[in-house]
Amino acid sequence: MAAGRVLWQHGGQAAMLYYARPGASVPMHTHGHDEECLMVQGELFLDDMLLQEGDYQLAPAGTGHRITETDTGVVIYAHGDLDLKFVG
Repeated sequence: MAAGRVLWQHGGQAAMLYYARPGASVPMHTHGHDEECLMVQGELFLDDMLLQEGDYQLAPAGTGHRITETDTGVVIYAHGDLDLKFVG
């Protein structure tokens, strides 16, 4: 299960904190704008890439990505748009 808290929002862009419990996943999706993520706590696999506390990840606009698993639960700071498009 994942939840989020919007910290700032303007013109379709937002800064958010995402929280996910152990075992959570997020299906394949894209964004209309670049999405920047900073791992604040925990670790997860984004597709096949392991991200840990302090890691930064940029998903360019229109590229598909998914959280395949998190065993620890995570806190992620993200900046991007709120318009997620889930893919197949």
